[in-house]
Amino acid sequence: MLEVHSAAESEEKIQFDDDLVVLAKSGDHTAFVELIRRHRLMSFKLAYSILRDRARTEDELQNATLKAFAHLEQFQGDAKFSTWLASIVVNQCLMCLRRDKRAKILYLDDFQLGEEMGRSTYATTPIPPKRICAAGS
Repeated sequence: MLEVHSAAESEEKIQFDDDLVVLAKSGDHTAFVELIRRHRLMSFKLAYSILRDRARTEDELQNATLKAFAHLEQFQGDAKFSTWLASIVVNQCLMCLRRDKRAKILYLDDFQLGEEMGRSTYATTPIPPKRICAAGS
């Protein structure tokens, strides 16, 4: 006998990330949203522990989510989805910190000698630190 289930019943039966990954890989955007929702708190805590800034954390979580979506086909299931997502979050946050560090390095070519001897001025206006991560993504 063929059993017919409503969409709500089907969603209740999907308990495991692996099931959601299969659905997401087949184009079910709702399944991907559910995966991200399930791991949002873990991802936020992890990103915040690296960045120590709520706004930057939110920005980099969004970037990590986009990368996870774009590269979902590369997830092979050797590890848990949460582990794979955590590695994307960590890498995204570390890239943000590297961009910050690069932006803080000053080169002699970036300075111009001012009218007064010994006084230097920036050749360009520096980007505020909180905007560096978002601008580099």
